[in-house]
Amino acid sequence: TEAEPPAEISESVRKIFRLAYVESRADRINDRFVDPVAVAGWRGMSVVATIVAATIALMAYAIFLAAYALRIKGESALILALGANRRDYLVSIIAELSPAVVTGTLVGLGTGFAVSTLMIGSMAHTGTGGRLLPPFLLQIDWALPLVTIGAIFTIFMVGVMNSVRSFQEIQIARMAREGFSATST
Repeated sequence: TEAEPPAEISESVRKIFRLAYVESRADRINDRFVDPVAVAGWRGMSVVATIVAATIALMAYAIFLAAYALRIKGESALILALGANRRDYLVSIIAELSPAVVTGTLVGLGTGFAVSTLMIGSMAHTGTGGRLLPPFLLQIDWALPLVTIGAIFTIFMVGVMNSVRSFQEIQIARMAREGFSATST
């Protein structure tokens, strides 16, 4: 006779020994198989990805603030010539920069949630395509996002204070004599 597949053999044995439970080793392995990448790599990969993304975002924001300080020097002198004081300048800088910071932070958090949901969806299946029970629930460890948001806020405040400090150092009379250029101090 032809060799029967292992599933049919285990069914035949179950029919003979009705009181005993015979389980196929191959079925057990297939039922319990979970992709090793899903188990081993996602946590480490998410930490590394968060650190890399935070570093890139912080470097980009620091470069933006440096370029912004160069661009706004002439505008600051004009605002000073119109009679604005330090407090007025501080409020205007915060009002100008905070929407970009808040929007960037919210977009980053939203993207993180979307990627996490996508990763959870891809990990919620066994190697054979079956769904895992119970389904994965997304639990967020807020430590890394809060550290990143704190770093962004710190860089924001340092940039604003640096801009206000440079606003106080503007020599309006000298700039008026030389003309309002980006190289004037």
